[in-house]
Amino acid sequence: MITNPAVYTNLRSVLPPSKDTAWDEERQQYDKSVLFRKTAQISAISSLKGPDCIWEVTSKLSSGETKPVTQLKGACSQSPYLTVPDIGVDYDLQVVQLTPPARISTPVRIKTKLIVALGDSFASGEGNPDHPAKFNAIADRKRGLPHDWFLSNGGLAVLSKENSAQWWSQSCHRSLLSWPAMAALKRAIHEKDSIVQFASFACSGAEVYDGLLNPQIEPPGYEYLPNPTAGFIPVKHTTGDSDTVTKVRRVTLKYSQIQALSDLICDAPAKPVEQVYQRTLQPGVRHGQRDFYGAFDTPQCKSRRLTVDNLYFMFGGNDTGFSSVVSGAIFPQDLKYEGLVAKPFQGLVNNGLFQRLRPVSPQAAASKGIPELPKLFDHLSKELKSLGVRPEATLMVGYPDLIQDLPSRSAEERKNCALRTADGFSPFQVLVGKFARHDGARFGLRTGYREESESLLLKAIRDDYISPLRKAMEESRSPDTWQYVDSNSVFLGRDICAKPPGCSHGQCPQGGRVRWAWSHLDRVAQAWSPLTCEARREESAPGRKGPISQIIHDCSVPAWTSVSDFQLYDPSKQAGVRLATDAILGAARLDRATHSVAVTPFAQKKPHFTMDGLFGSAHPTAHMHAAIADLVQP
Repeated sequence: MITNPAVYTNLRSVLPPSKDTAWDEERQQYDKSVLFRKTAQISAISSLKGPDCIWEVTSKLSSGETKPVTQLKGACSQSPYLTVPDIGVDYDLQVVQLTPPARISTPVRIKTKLIVALGDSFASGEGNPDHPAKFNAIADRKRGLPHDWFLSNGGLAVLSKENSAQWWSQSCHRSLLSWPAMAALKRAIHEKDSIVQFASFACSGAEVYDGLLNPQIEPPGYEYLPNPTAGFIPVKHTTGDSDTVTKVRRVTLKYSQIQALSDLICDAPAKPVEQVYQRTLQPGVRHGQRDFYGAFDTPQCKSRRLTVDNLYFMFGGNDTGFSSVVSGAIFPQDLKYEGLVAKPFQGLVNNGLFQRLRPVSPQAAASKGIPELPKLFDHLSKELKSLGVRPEATLMVGYPDLIQDLPSRSAEERKNCALRTADGFSPFQVLVGKFARHDGARFGLRTGYREESESLLLKAIRDDYISPLRKAMEESRSPDTWQYVDSNSVFLGRDICAKPPGCSHGQCPQGGRVRWAWSHLDRVAQAWSPLTCEARREESAPGRKGPISQIIHDCSVPAWTSVSDFQLYDPSKQAGVRLATDAILGAARLDRATHSVAVTPFAQKKPHFTMDGLFGSAHPTAHMHAAIADLVQP
């Protein structure tokens, strides 16, 4: 579907806006009257060839007589849509041809299949909004985007609130282009006698104890929750030989994923009760992470439950520091300042940058996080069982290796990857430059083409963290046999640095480009070439203290000539992983905080670009989600 230009260039007319789905963002629940409709519409084909037929749905009364339910005229070969008033009830469908006389009858019973998804950003579809941002072509070509457009008013003219990115769930960055949603859609297409009811509670940033079992703290779009909820989060502090636990006030979602699932499938939910599998809190892997374990509210049901026919989930990456390991792989070298107050300010900035991006070494993530997975999955399994979810109906997807064989490639290939990702992660460089007054914070994959230690880092990410994580997930499955799908195969040849054919020497399909234009020279195709780029790299960049070389790292690939022509789902994009540039362009939102009191000091009341699009960095593209869906639902 998303490789068809008529579809991927016009998703606003193909996918419904969130307000037209069963999801209610304000209540943070699904509308059961919409999701579990009692009526259905059916259509059928027949072998009759006449131009006019009568199509009729009938039901049997207790007396044995038949009662007409729906009757319509239409072509004999295919019926019009016929309304069936009660799903799960036996009916007869018949088509009557008047000339020549003929009649065909068949029993009809509409079945339902309930599919539920739980998980983190890899299950929510982070980086792939249902309706990507649509930029104003006239304003873009007239003015262009300044390099720091997402931090200033300079880009406001090219995007309206109505054309901003839209998500199925804005607070969780939940997308209809996620692999669980596409797997459910594929099942609905193949099982023509069933209605597939699909509900996802996956949320970007979720962990087992922060999202699944407890309401999640500050998901990526939390500043725009209609009714933010404040919760008190227990935090463990260790001083010397003693531990203390304090409670910190934070904004959270209204429900945990397990609570939301219980509310969905219970006819009469009861008041939750406290559950404790391990009372002692254990610090997480990264700075600011919610502690593992402790008490949580487990949901209860007063009366019968609906049956979950299939449950898809993906957990463990955030618990073990996946995003923090990625941060460590692209983290810039320490920034250096000159002047009398340089050293104190320098330390303050570098420490603040470290705490904000929370990089973690692969060895630390592996030693602190991965050993906890069996226990975390055991707690997850117990909660699913308590809701009647059958283990054999549960499917877990494993995380992919986003760098694949990059550590063993040639020095030239690794150099090209480093430069390409430096351009692709340049929004972080711009962000640091804006607030830290330093233009040299170069982000990008540290591939080791300059220093052998960086090459060792890449190998450590693959060998010491990603491979053990994937192995631990497969081995930590429920002893009652969850199904397991390894997603890694779909990323072969489509790692974070993959380029489409023909992307070199100043030529590249739009899908293979990784940065937006920063000046007139960069925007006009006739004036741009690798030679002019290299020749002018040491000139002063417009509006910046440093040279152009600080903001354009790879001169072999041109920029997007116009962001209004940018297509987030362009199939010529060979890499199966989002970089920061395409993530923030696709998820750009012109919005204002909806709270009477700002949730954070960064929330603004005047129109501004939101920053939550950056969460899509280093996440699978929609094409990869589609490929994973094919593994889940062959």
